[in-house]
Amino acid sequence: VVLCNPCRYIAGGFKEYSQMDVLQMAGRAGRPQFDTSGTCVVMCRAEQSQVYRKMLAGECTIESELQKQLPAHLNSEIASQLYMSSTEAAAQWLRATYLFARVRKNPARYGIVRGLAESELEGRLVALCANKLRELADSGMIEMTDDPARGGAARVRPRNLGYLMARFCVEMETMTLFPQLSATASLPDVLSLLSTSKELGGGLALRTIDKKPLAAINASEEKIRFPIDGSRKSKCKTPASKAFLLLQLRASGAPLEGFDDTRILMQEKGCRVLRAMIEYAESAGLSGPLCAAVRLHKSLSSGAGWHDAPTAAFRQFTGVGAQTAARLSEASQGSLQAFGQLTSLRVDQVAPRASSHLAEARTLLRSELRLVADVERAGPSREGGGGGGLRVSIRVGPVSSPTAPLTPALAGSVRSRWRLVIADYEGRLLLSRKLSTAEALSSPAGALAFSFSVP
Repeated sequence: VVLCNPCRYIAGGFKEYSQMDVLQMAGRAGRPQFDTSGTCVVMCRAEQSQVYRKMLAGECTIESELQKQLPAHLNSEIASQLYMSSTEAAAQWLRATYLFARVRKNPARYGIVRGLAESELEGRLVALCANKLRELADSGMIEMTDDPARGGAARVRPRNLGYLMARFCVEMETMTLFPQLSATASLPDVLSLLSTSKELGGGLALRTIDKKPLAAINASEEKIRFPIDGSRKSKCKTPASKAFLLLQLRASGAPLEGFDDTRILMQEKGCRVLRAMIEYAESAGLSGPLCAAVRLHKSLSSGAGWHDAPTAAFRQFTGVGAQTAARLSEASQGSLQAFGQLTSLRVDQVAPRASSHLAEARTLLRSELRLVADVERAGPSREGGGGGGLRVSIRVGPVSSPTAPLTPALAGSVRSRWRLVIADYEGRLLLSRKLSTAEALSSPAGALAFSFSVP
């Protein structure tokens, strides 16, 4: 293996390969089962030769990188609510880390002057820990309260944002964007926030060769719904704008056209941020971002197209691609109920390869779920006031057809899950439930029932 240059051009400048990349390339030297040794040649400057000799020989000292992600690790420990309940416990936790051990050995590597006493080094690290905890508190991730009984140490406990940050492994910079969402936020608002997140906007590089194809994508009404800055003539100038366009391209089900390397980034990191956003919107009572995030998460994870696309309902079936979904939509006029009434012969003609996967789906569609809402006015309050508002009862259950009886085995095999969201005209969330179709079809009471009050 010959490494001609230990540097590469990234984001407008040359940077050295990381130690992991160099060792990975060097490990390719030699043919397994044929050679007993391998040779790696690194062509570098003379002053770097000793560094790479030690690196390839495994003699490099491993330094700690905890200080770069210290807020995230502190937040995870606090969110677990197992050990770290005060600033004193946080300082004790830091003393047991590899960072503390390396600072004592090589303080200059971490920006601390040499020659300090042990107590002074410990004081610097404790101050660093306190600053990171204050940073978490200022960002709304944790809550800090003074505790006189602990001699000046403050109590710490997680807030909802910090809990979600730890649960879904979301960057703190991204979590601070969530409170900007209003109750009436729509799909473009959620897309804009997601594209500016550190996971996506900070993880994409905008290259010069990307600008022309991205401008063509922005100008196409067939590929994306929401152009940059609301204009089809706008140019892509930032990584966030690139993420904004590629998220829509992935959500529409269209090919990424030369940006295939970003699919995993959007599908994994984008969906993880959206799951955190769904939980936040539900806990905050925001129906607008909740519905938008749920729909966008489904489109990104499946790649089956926008939630209201004519073929999206058919692409969710196993073994159904874009062309088969288009034929099924045309045969049933875009209606799942009409598709359930098609004969087996007609389905075999339209989708011969997927007919076996569609047989159970058609039986379930004949036994469709119905949502029935009953509204009644509540009585006056005990304090003698006026009306007590409205009482709403929701019932979700199957309407089985005599020609298509639903067996318990078939009802239990359904794995689809869905979310029931009810809100008022101002976007305030009244009810949100995660349900499964199998639960609704096989409920002992014959249906799932919910009730809530509207003041």
